[in-house]
Amino acid sequence: MKTWLKRLALLLVLAGAAGGTFLAFRPKPVAVDIARVERGAMKAAVEEDGRTRARERYTITAPIAGDLERIQARPGDAIEARDLLAHLLPGSPPLLDARVRAELRARAKAAEAAVGHAEAERRRSEAALSLAGKEFERQRELAAVMAIPAADLEEAEVRKRMAEQSVESARFSADVARYEHETAVSALARIERGEGEERLEIRSPIRGRVLRVIYEGPGPVSPGTPLLEIADPTALEVVSDLLTSDAVAVSPGSAALITGWGGAHELRGRVRLVEPSGFTKVSALGVEEQRVNVVIDLLEPPERRPRLGDGFSVNVAIQTWSADDVVRAPLSALYRVMKPGGAEWSVYVVEGGLARARRVEVGHRSGLEVEILSGLAAGESVVLHPGERVREGSAVMQR
Repeated sequence: MKTWLKRLALLLVLAGAAGGTFLAFRPKPVAVDIARVERGAMKAAVEEDGRTRARERYTITAPIAGDLERIQARPGDAIEARDLLAHLLPGSPPLLDARVRAELRARAKAAEAAVGHAEAERRRSEAALSLAGKEFERQRELAAVMAIPAADLEEAEVRKRMAEQSVESARFSADVARYEHETAVSALARIERGEGEERLEIRSPIRGRVLRVIYEGPGPVSPGTPLLEIADPTALEVVSDLLTSDAVAVSPGSAALITGWGGAHELRGRVRLVEPSGFTKVSALGVEEQRVNVVIDLLEPPERRPRLGDGFSVNVAIQTWSADDVVRAPLSALYRVMKPGGAEWSVYVVEGGLARARRVEVGHRSGLEVEILSGLAAGESVVLHPGERVREGSAVMQR
């Protein structure tokens, strides 16, 4: 009996020693970050820096040669339409020769034609706004009884807002065209009547603010000399220069979000134009890049973006793709594996506490997520930022 007990005790001691040795030398689980694969809506966007600019700006120029008196206006000054901006004393009659008169007559005729064109464009844009307004009211009535999805109502609201901006732009162009016509006719009449000694008043064609005083004076000026730049700083657009490889996925009408402008909320926008010609820009790393300007209309009213002015820096995210039901995984879970046929995307899936390598096929990408076309299912867990310590079959644990 005693012999049997001694043997049992010895076996227990040996088993304990073996177990302790195994536990002591067994590889410890690698602490990693783990995330779940999900199914749901996803959007892809191109993100880039941008800047605001006044949608409609106008440069006041000298209509004829003469001596300009000092301009009293300063950048930021509020002005109304027809406010006096400067006085110009026309040059002596010998300087206002037949060539100058012919130029003024041609300018007056061109300005008269521009007035007709601008008025026609204004009427067209106002008719489009009326139609967009009626469509928005119909959509709002249908949305009130749940007859259409909310996205349709939002799209109608966007079309109405863009039509309103088109009307504002057309009215600006019409005001400027009338101003240029009146200025040319007035200058021509003064010269032909021989009123060279009277001061010519230079007035503002629009309501807005002074952006820049280009030439303050006093001093002589020639016809067409830029004097001031004026604009309505509340009527803004955003310009962002995208890589041409990104810009091919952007089209007019694409939704955009504006952030980093200084406010607590995002601003909605809509792409109006992708310029047809690109340009070369040197990056901060000294690499030449081909870029193209994308112009975005702001859809938020001025009261939603107070103190946002011309030339302000912003961040732009332009939506290029969206889907309501896709399998998506964190972008940081992907890593590249080189194969004879080329590189493949893979992830480490956590199964029973072990990391298992698995090839995946990916689709669209957003800033933090990637669309999974095959290889993963919703609910599975993957390792984020897999390092050198994570290999096939490695024991892993949540950090």
